[in-house]
Amino acid sequence: MDKTWIEVADNVVKIGLPSLITGFVTILGMRYSAKSSQDKYVLEHKIKLLEKISDDIDTYFNALNMFLSRAKSIAIKVNNDLDYIEFNQNNIDAIKERDVGLVESWVKLYSSVSKLRLLKAEKAVEKLRVCTKIEYTLREEIIFQKKIKGFNSLSKISDQVKEAQSEVHKELAEFYEKITS
Repeated sequence: MDKTWIEVADNVVKIGLPSLITGFVTILGMRYSAKSSQDKYVLEHKIKLLEKISDDIDTYFNALNMFLSRAKSIAIKVNNDLDYIEFNQNNIDAIKERDVGLVESWVKLYSSVSKLRLLKAEKAVEKLRVCTKIEYTLREEIIFQKKIKGFNSLSKISDQVKEAQSEVHKELAEFYEKITS
């Protein structure tokens, strides 16, 4: 009888212990695998969201640059040396055409800002604010006061917008690098 208990105990140790260890390792592996899958999904979602944000922000910048380009083309036709140029009706119509595109791009801009805040990319949001301040000042003069700065002044504003755009893209690239590492 002692031999039977010893054989049973021996079989339990030989069969049961490895099975218990295998089960434990399997449970740990499943937990890690599930967590890894979830992390991968979240990362993929953040990357897709960031790509969408980048596209939407570029739509805004394209519209702003088109608006500036139209204003500069009017200014260069009139006179480069004047500080301000008064509009005629043709100029107003041409500017309003570009302004419509700019205003339509605001939806994408505001959506991008909201998504960036959700992702906690506050530096990129701050860089976008610089652009919107430039745009606000420019639109105030052109659309509402019906006057336009001279070509040289508009060229400086255009350079400021390009610099701000570059800063936004730099922040987005840094944020992308941060979430992928």
